[in-house]
Amino acid sequence: MKSISIVSFFFLSLSLAGCSAVEERLDCRDICTDYDACLGDLDVQDCIDACEDQNHRDIDDCDACLDSEGMGCVSCAAECADLAI
Repeated sequence: MKSISIVSFFFLSLSLAGCSAVEERLDCRDICTDYDACLGDLDVQDCIDACEDQNHRDIDDCDACLDSEGMGCVSCAAECADLAI
């Protein structure tokens, strides 16, 4: 019985890690799409790849700012600066 709970914990941990990676990918896609719309001439795929290599907290802060009503890429420059977009 104990081995079953260890195995269950292992697979639960793997699935949660996978969800985090998917969430980061979606956040980075949103961020880069917003920046492309704002600045134009941005290679969105290169931006996404670079974004995914950044700290999860920085990604969340930038995405939250861009998702805030009335905020745009210029207004969110400080929150998104660490992403080097």
